Amino acid sequence: MPTIYYNDIPIDKWNIVTWPASPDREKTGQGAQAYLPLIQHINSRYRKSINLSLIQDKLNQFNPTKINGVTVYQTDPAPFIVGFLGKQQAYLIDDTFPPDIWNTPKITDDVTSHRRVGDFVPNGNMYNQSPKITDMYQASLGDYSFVSMTGGTCESIDTHNIQFTSIYPPAYNGTGVYSVRFFANEKYYYVVIDDLIETAFYVSMDDGIFWYYLYEKAIAKVCQGYHKLNENYCTYTVFENTFHWLQDDNDAAFCVASLKDMANKNKVALFANFNSRYLVNKHAYAILYYCEYNDTKFIRLHNPWNIITYKGPYCPGSSDWDNVPPIIQKDLFQLKKFKQKSFWMPYELLPNKDCYIRFLDIPGSTKEVFNGLYGGVNIQNLTRVTEAYTQGYYQSRHEYPTVKGLGKAYDTAKFQIIKETGDRWDYSAPVDENGNWTWQGQPGQFGIGKYTVSSNPELFFPTASFSINQHV
Repeated sequence: MPTIYYNDIPIDKWNIVTWPASPDREKTGQGAQAYLPLIQHINSRYRKSINLSLIQDKLNQFNPTKINGVTVYQTDPAPFIVGFLGKQQAYLIDDTFPPDIWNTPKITDDVTSHRRVGDFVPNGNMYNQSPKITDMYQASLGDYSFVSMTGGTCESIDTHNIQFTSIYPPAYNGTGVYSVRFFANEKYYYVVIDDLIETAFYVSMDDGIFWYYLYEKAIAKVCQGYHKLNENYCTYTVFENTFHWLQDDNDAAFCVASLKDMANKNKVALFANFNSRYLVNKHAYAILYYCEYNDTKFIRLHNPWNIITYKGPYCPGSSDWDNVPPIIQKDLFQLKKFKQKSFWMPYELLPNKDCYIRFLDIPGSTKEVFNGLYGGVNIQNLTRVTEAYTQGYYQSRHEYPTVKGLGKAYDTAKFQIIKETGDRWDYSAPVDENGNWTWQGQPGQFGIGKYTVSSNPELFFPTASFSINQHV
């Protein structure tokens, strides 16, 4: 299975149930549910502005730290900032990373290339359903490695959902506030940015989509300038695992073994070359997939220019494909996916000199937090628990629980009650026309102890809790 199809659906900015679930944020109460009372602010367009530096002292509760001298956070502060700005009817200006230190070129001496998102995609969506490698293409500056690696995370079964949940809120935000999750020192952090975006030179996107502009700006802020968006900072996207030159026999053998493993686990890989007959020299490509057919090894590559320049064996339209049965073309190679945007080529045509392959993966120390995001699972349309509490029953003197939640995407909400001992019970409740649901237990149904309620236990979403005592 060389390619993966995801079940992503369009995001409705008014309905948080359609937002991709971010377990790291849900864990600290900063996930989609935190934005429920803020929806009106997100969908407003305020005229007054407030500088980020003026409110940074209010963000100490979110565990700030420094990376490369830049303030980042161990807990996502974005919902708090949106709420604060909403009360002031203002939008954010990130004066800690102003355009004059972006290190970006000017279109002319008098005209720069940055605008607020709402000014150049007035009715746009952050995503066309979800992030895809074909959404963006490298413009004119040498950030091809970073573009390729970011795009590769969109197509890997292990990292697609990681990338899909990296930016919050995952929709147009009138207050201009976004937090972007990134990896450093085998941990994850959040960096806050505004929506003043560089719109030329580095990367362009399809009309009405702007997720990569935000992601690009966030990493540029962390590494202190757009001019540093090169392969040295690819590891902020995920965590670097291996780096191998193909001219080394041991490295070359490792790459083949890793590519086979990539076909099963879909890790992220980047190929760069400086001496190729078939590919652009001094350039990098994302390796999307690997497969073998008739004793030939194939890799699928994507050029960050979002075009195909490869003209060798098995290039698009080549007569070589006439020798491959249609069913193999459809099921194994899936030629229709990313048509005219990626291509297959025999692995043996990669130069064995002056080129390397990098394999990247999520840090092992953080994988548990993101458990459940792997494997192509659907992270939208999830039922969410909003509260749980107990009430007394005067006849039996036992307490009983009540659980409430939001689940507009389904007619029936399913959830799990988990006792501190590890015992689990599955329950469900009907969802009304407004997306609300309530479940009520029976007196004496649960014994003494502490309980958590989770609508998505596989994603580590213990979003409410209650305790049962012997008497009230």
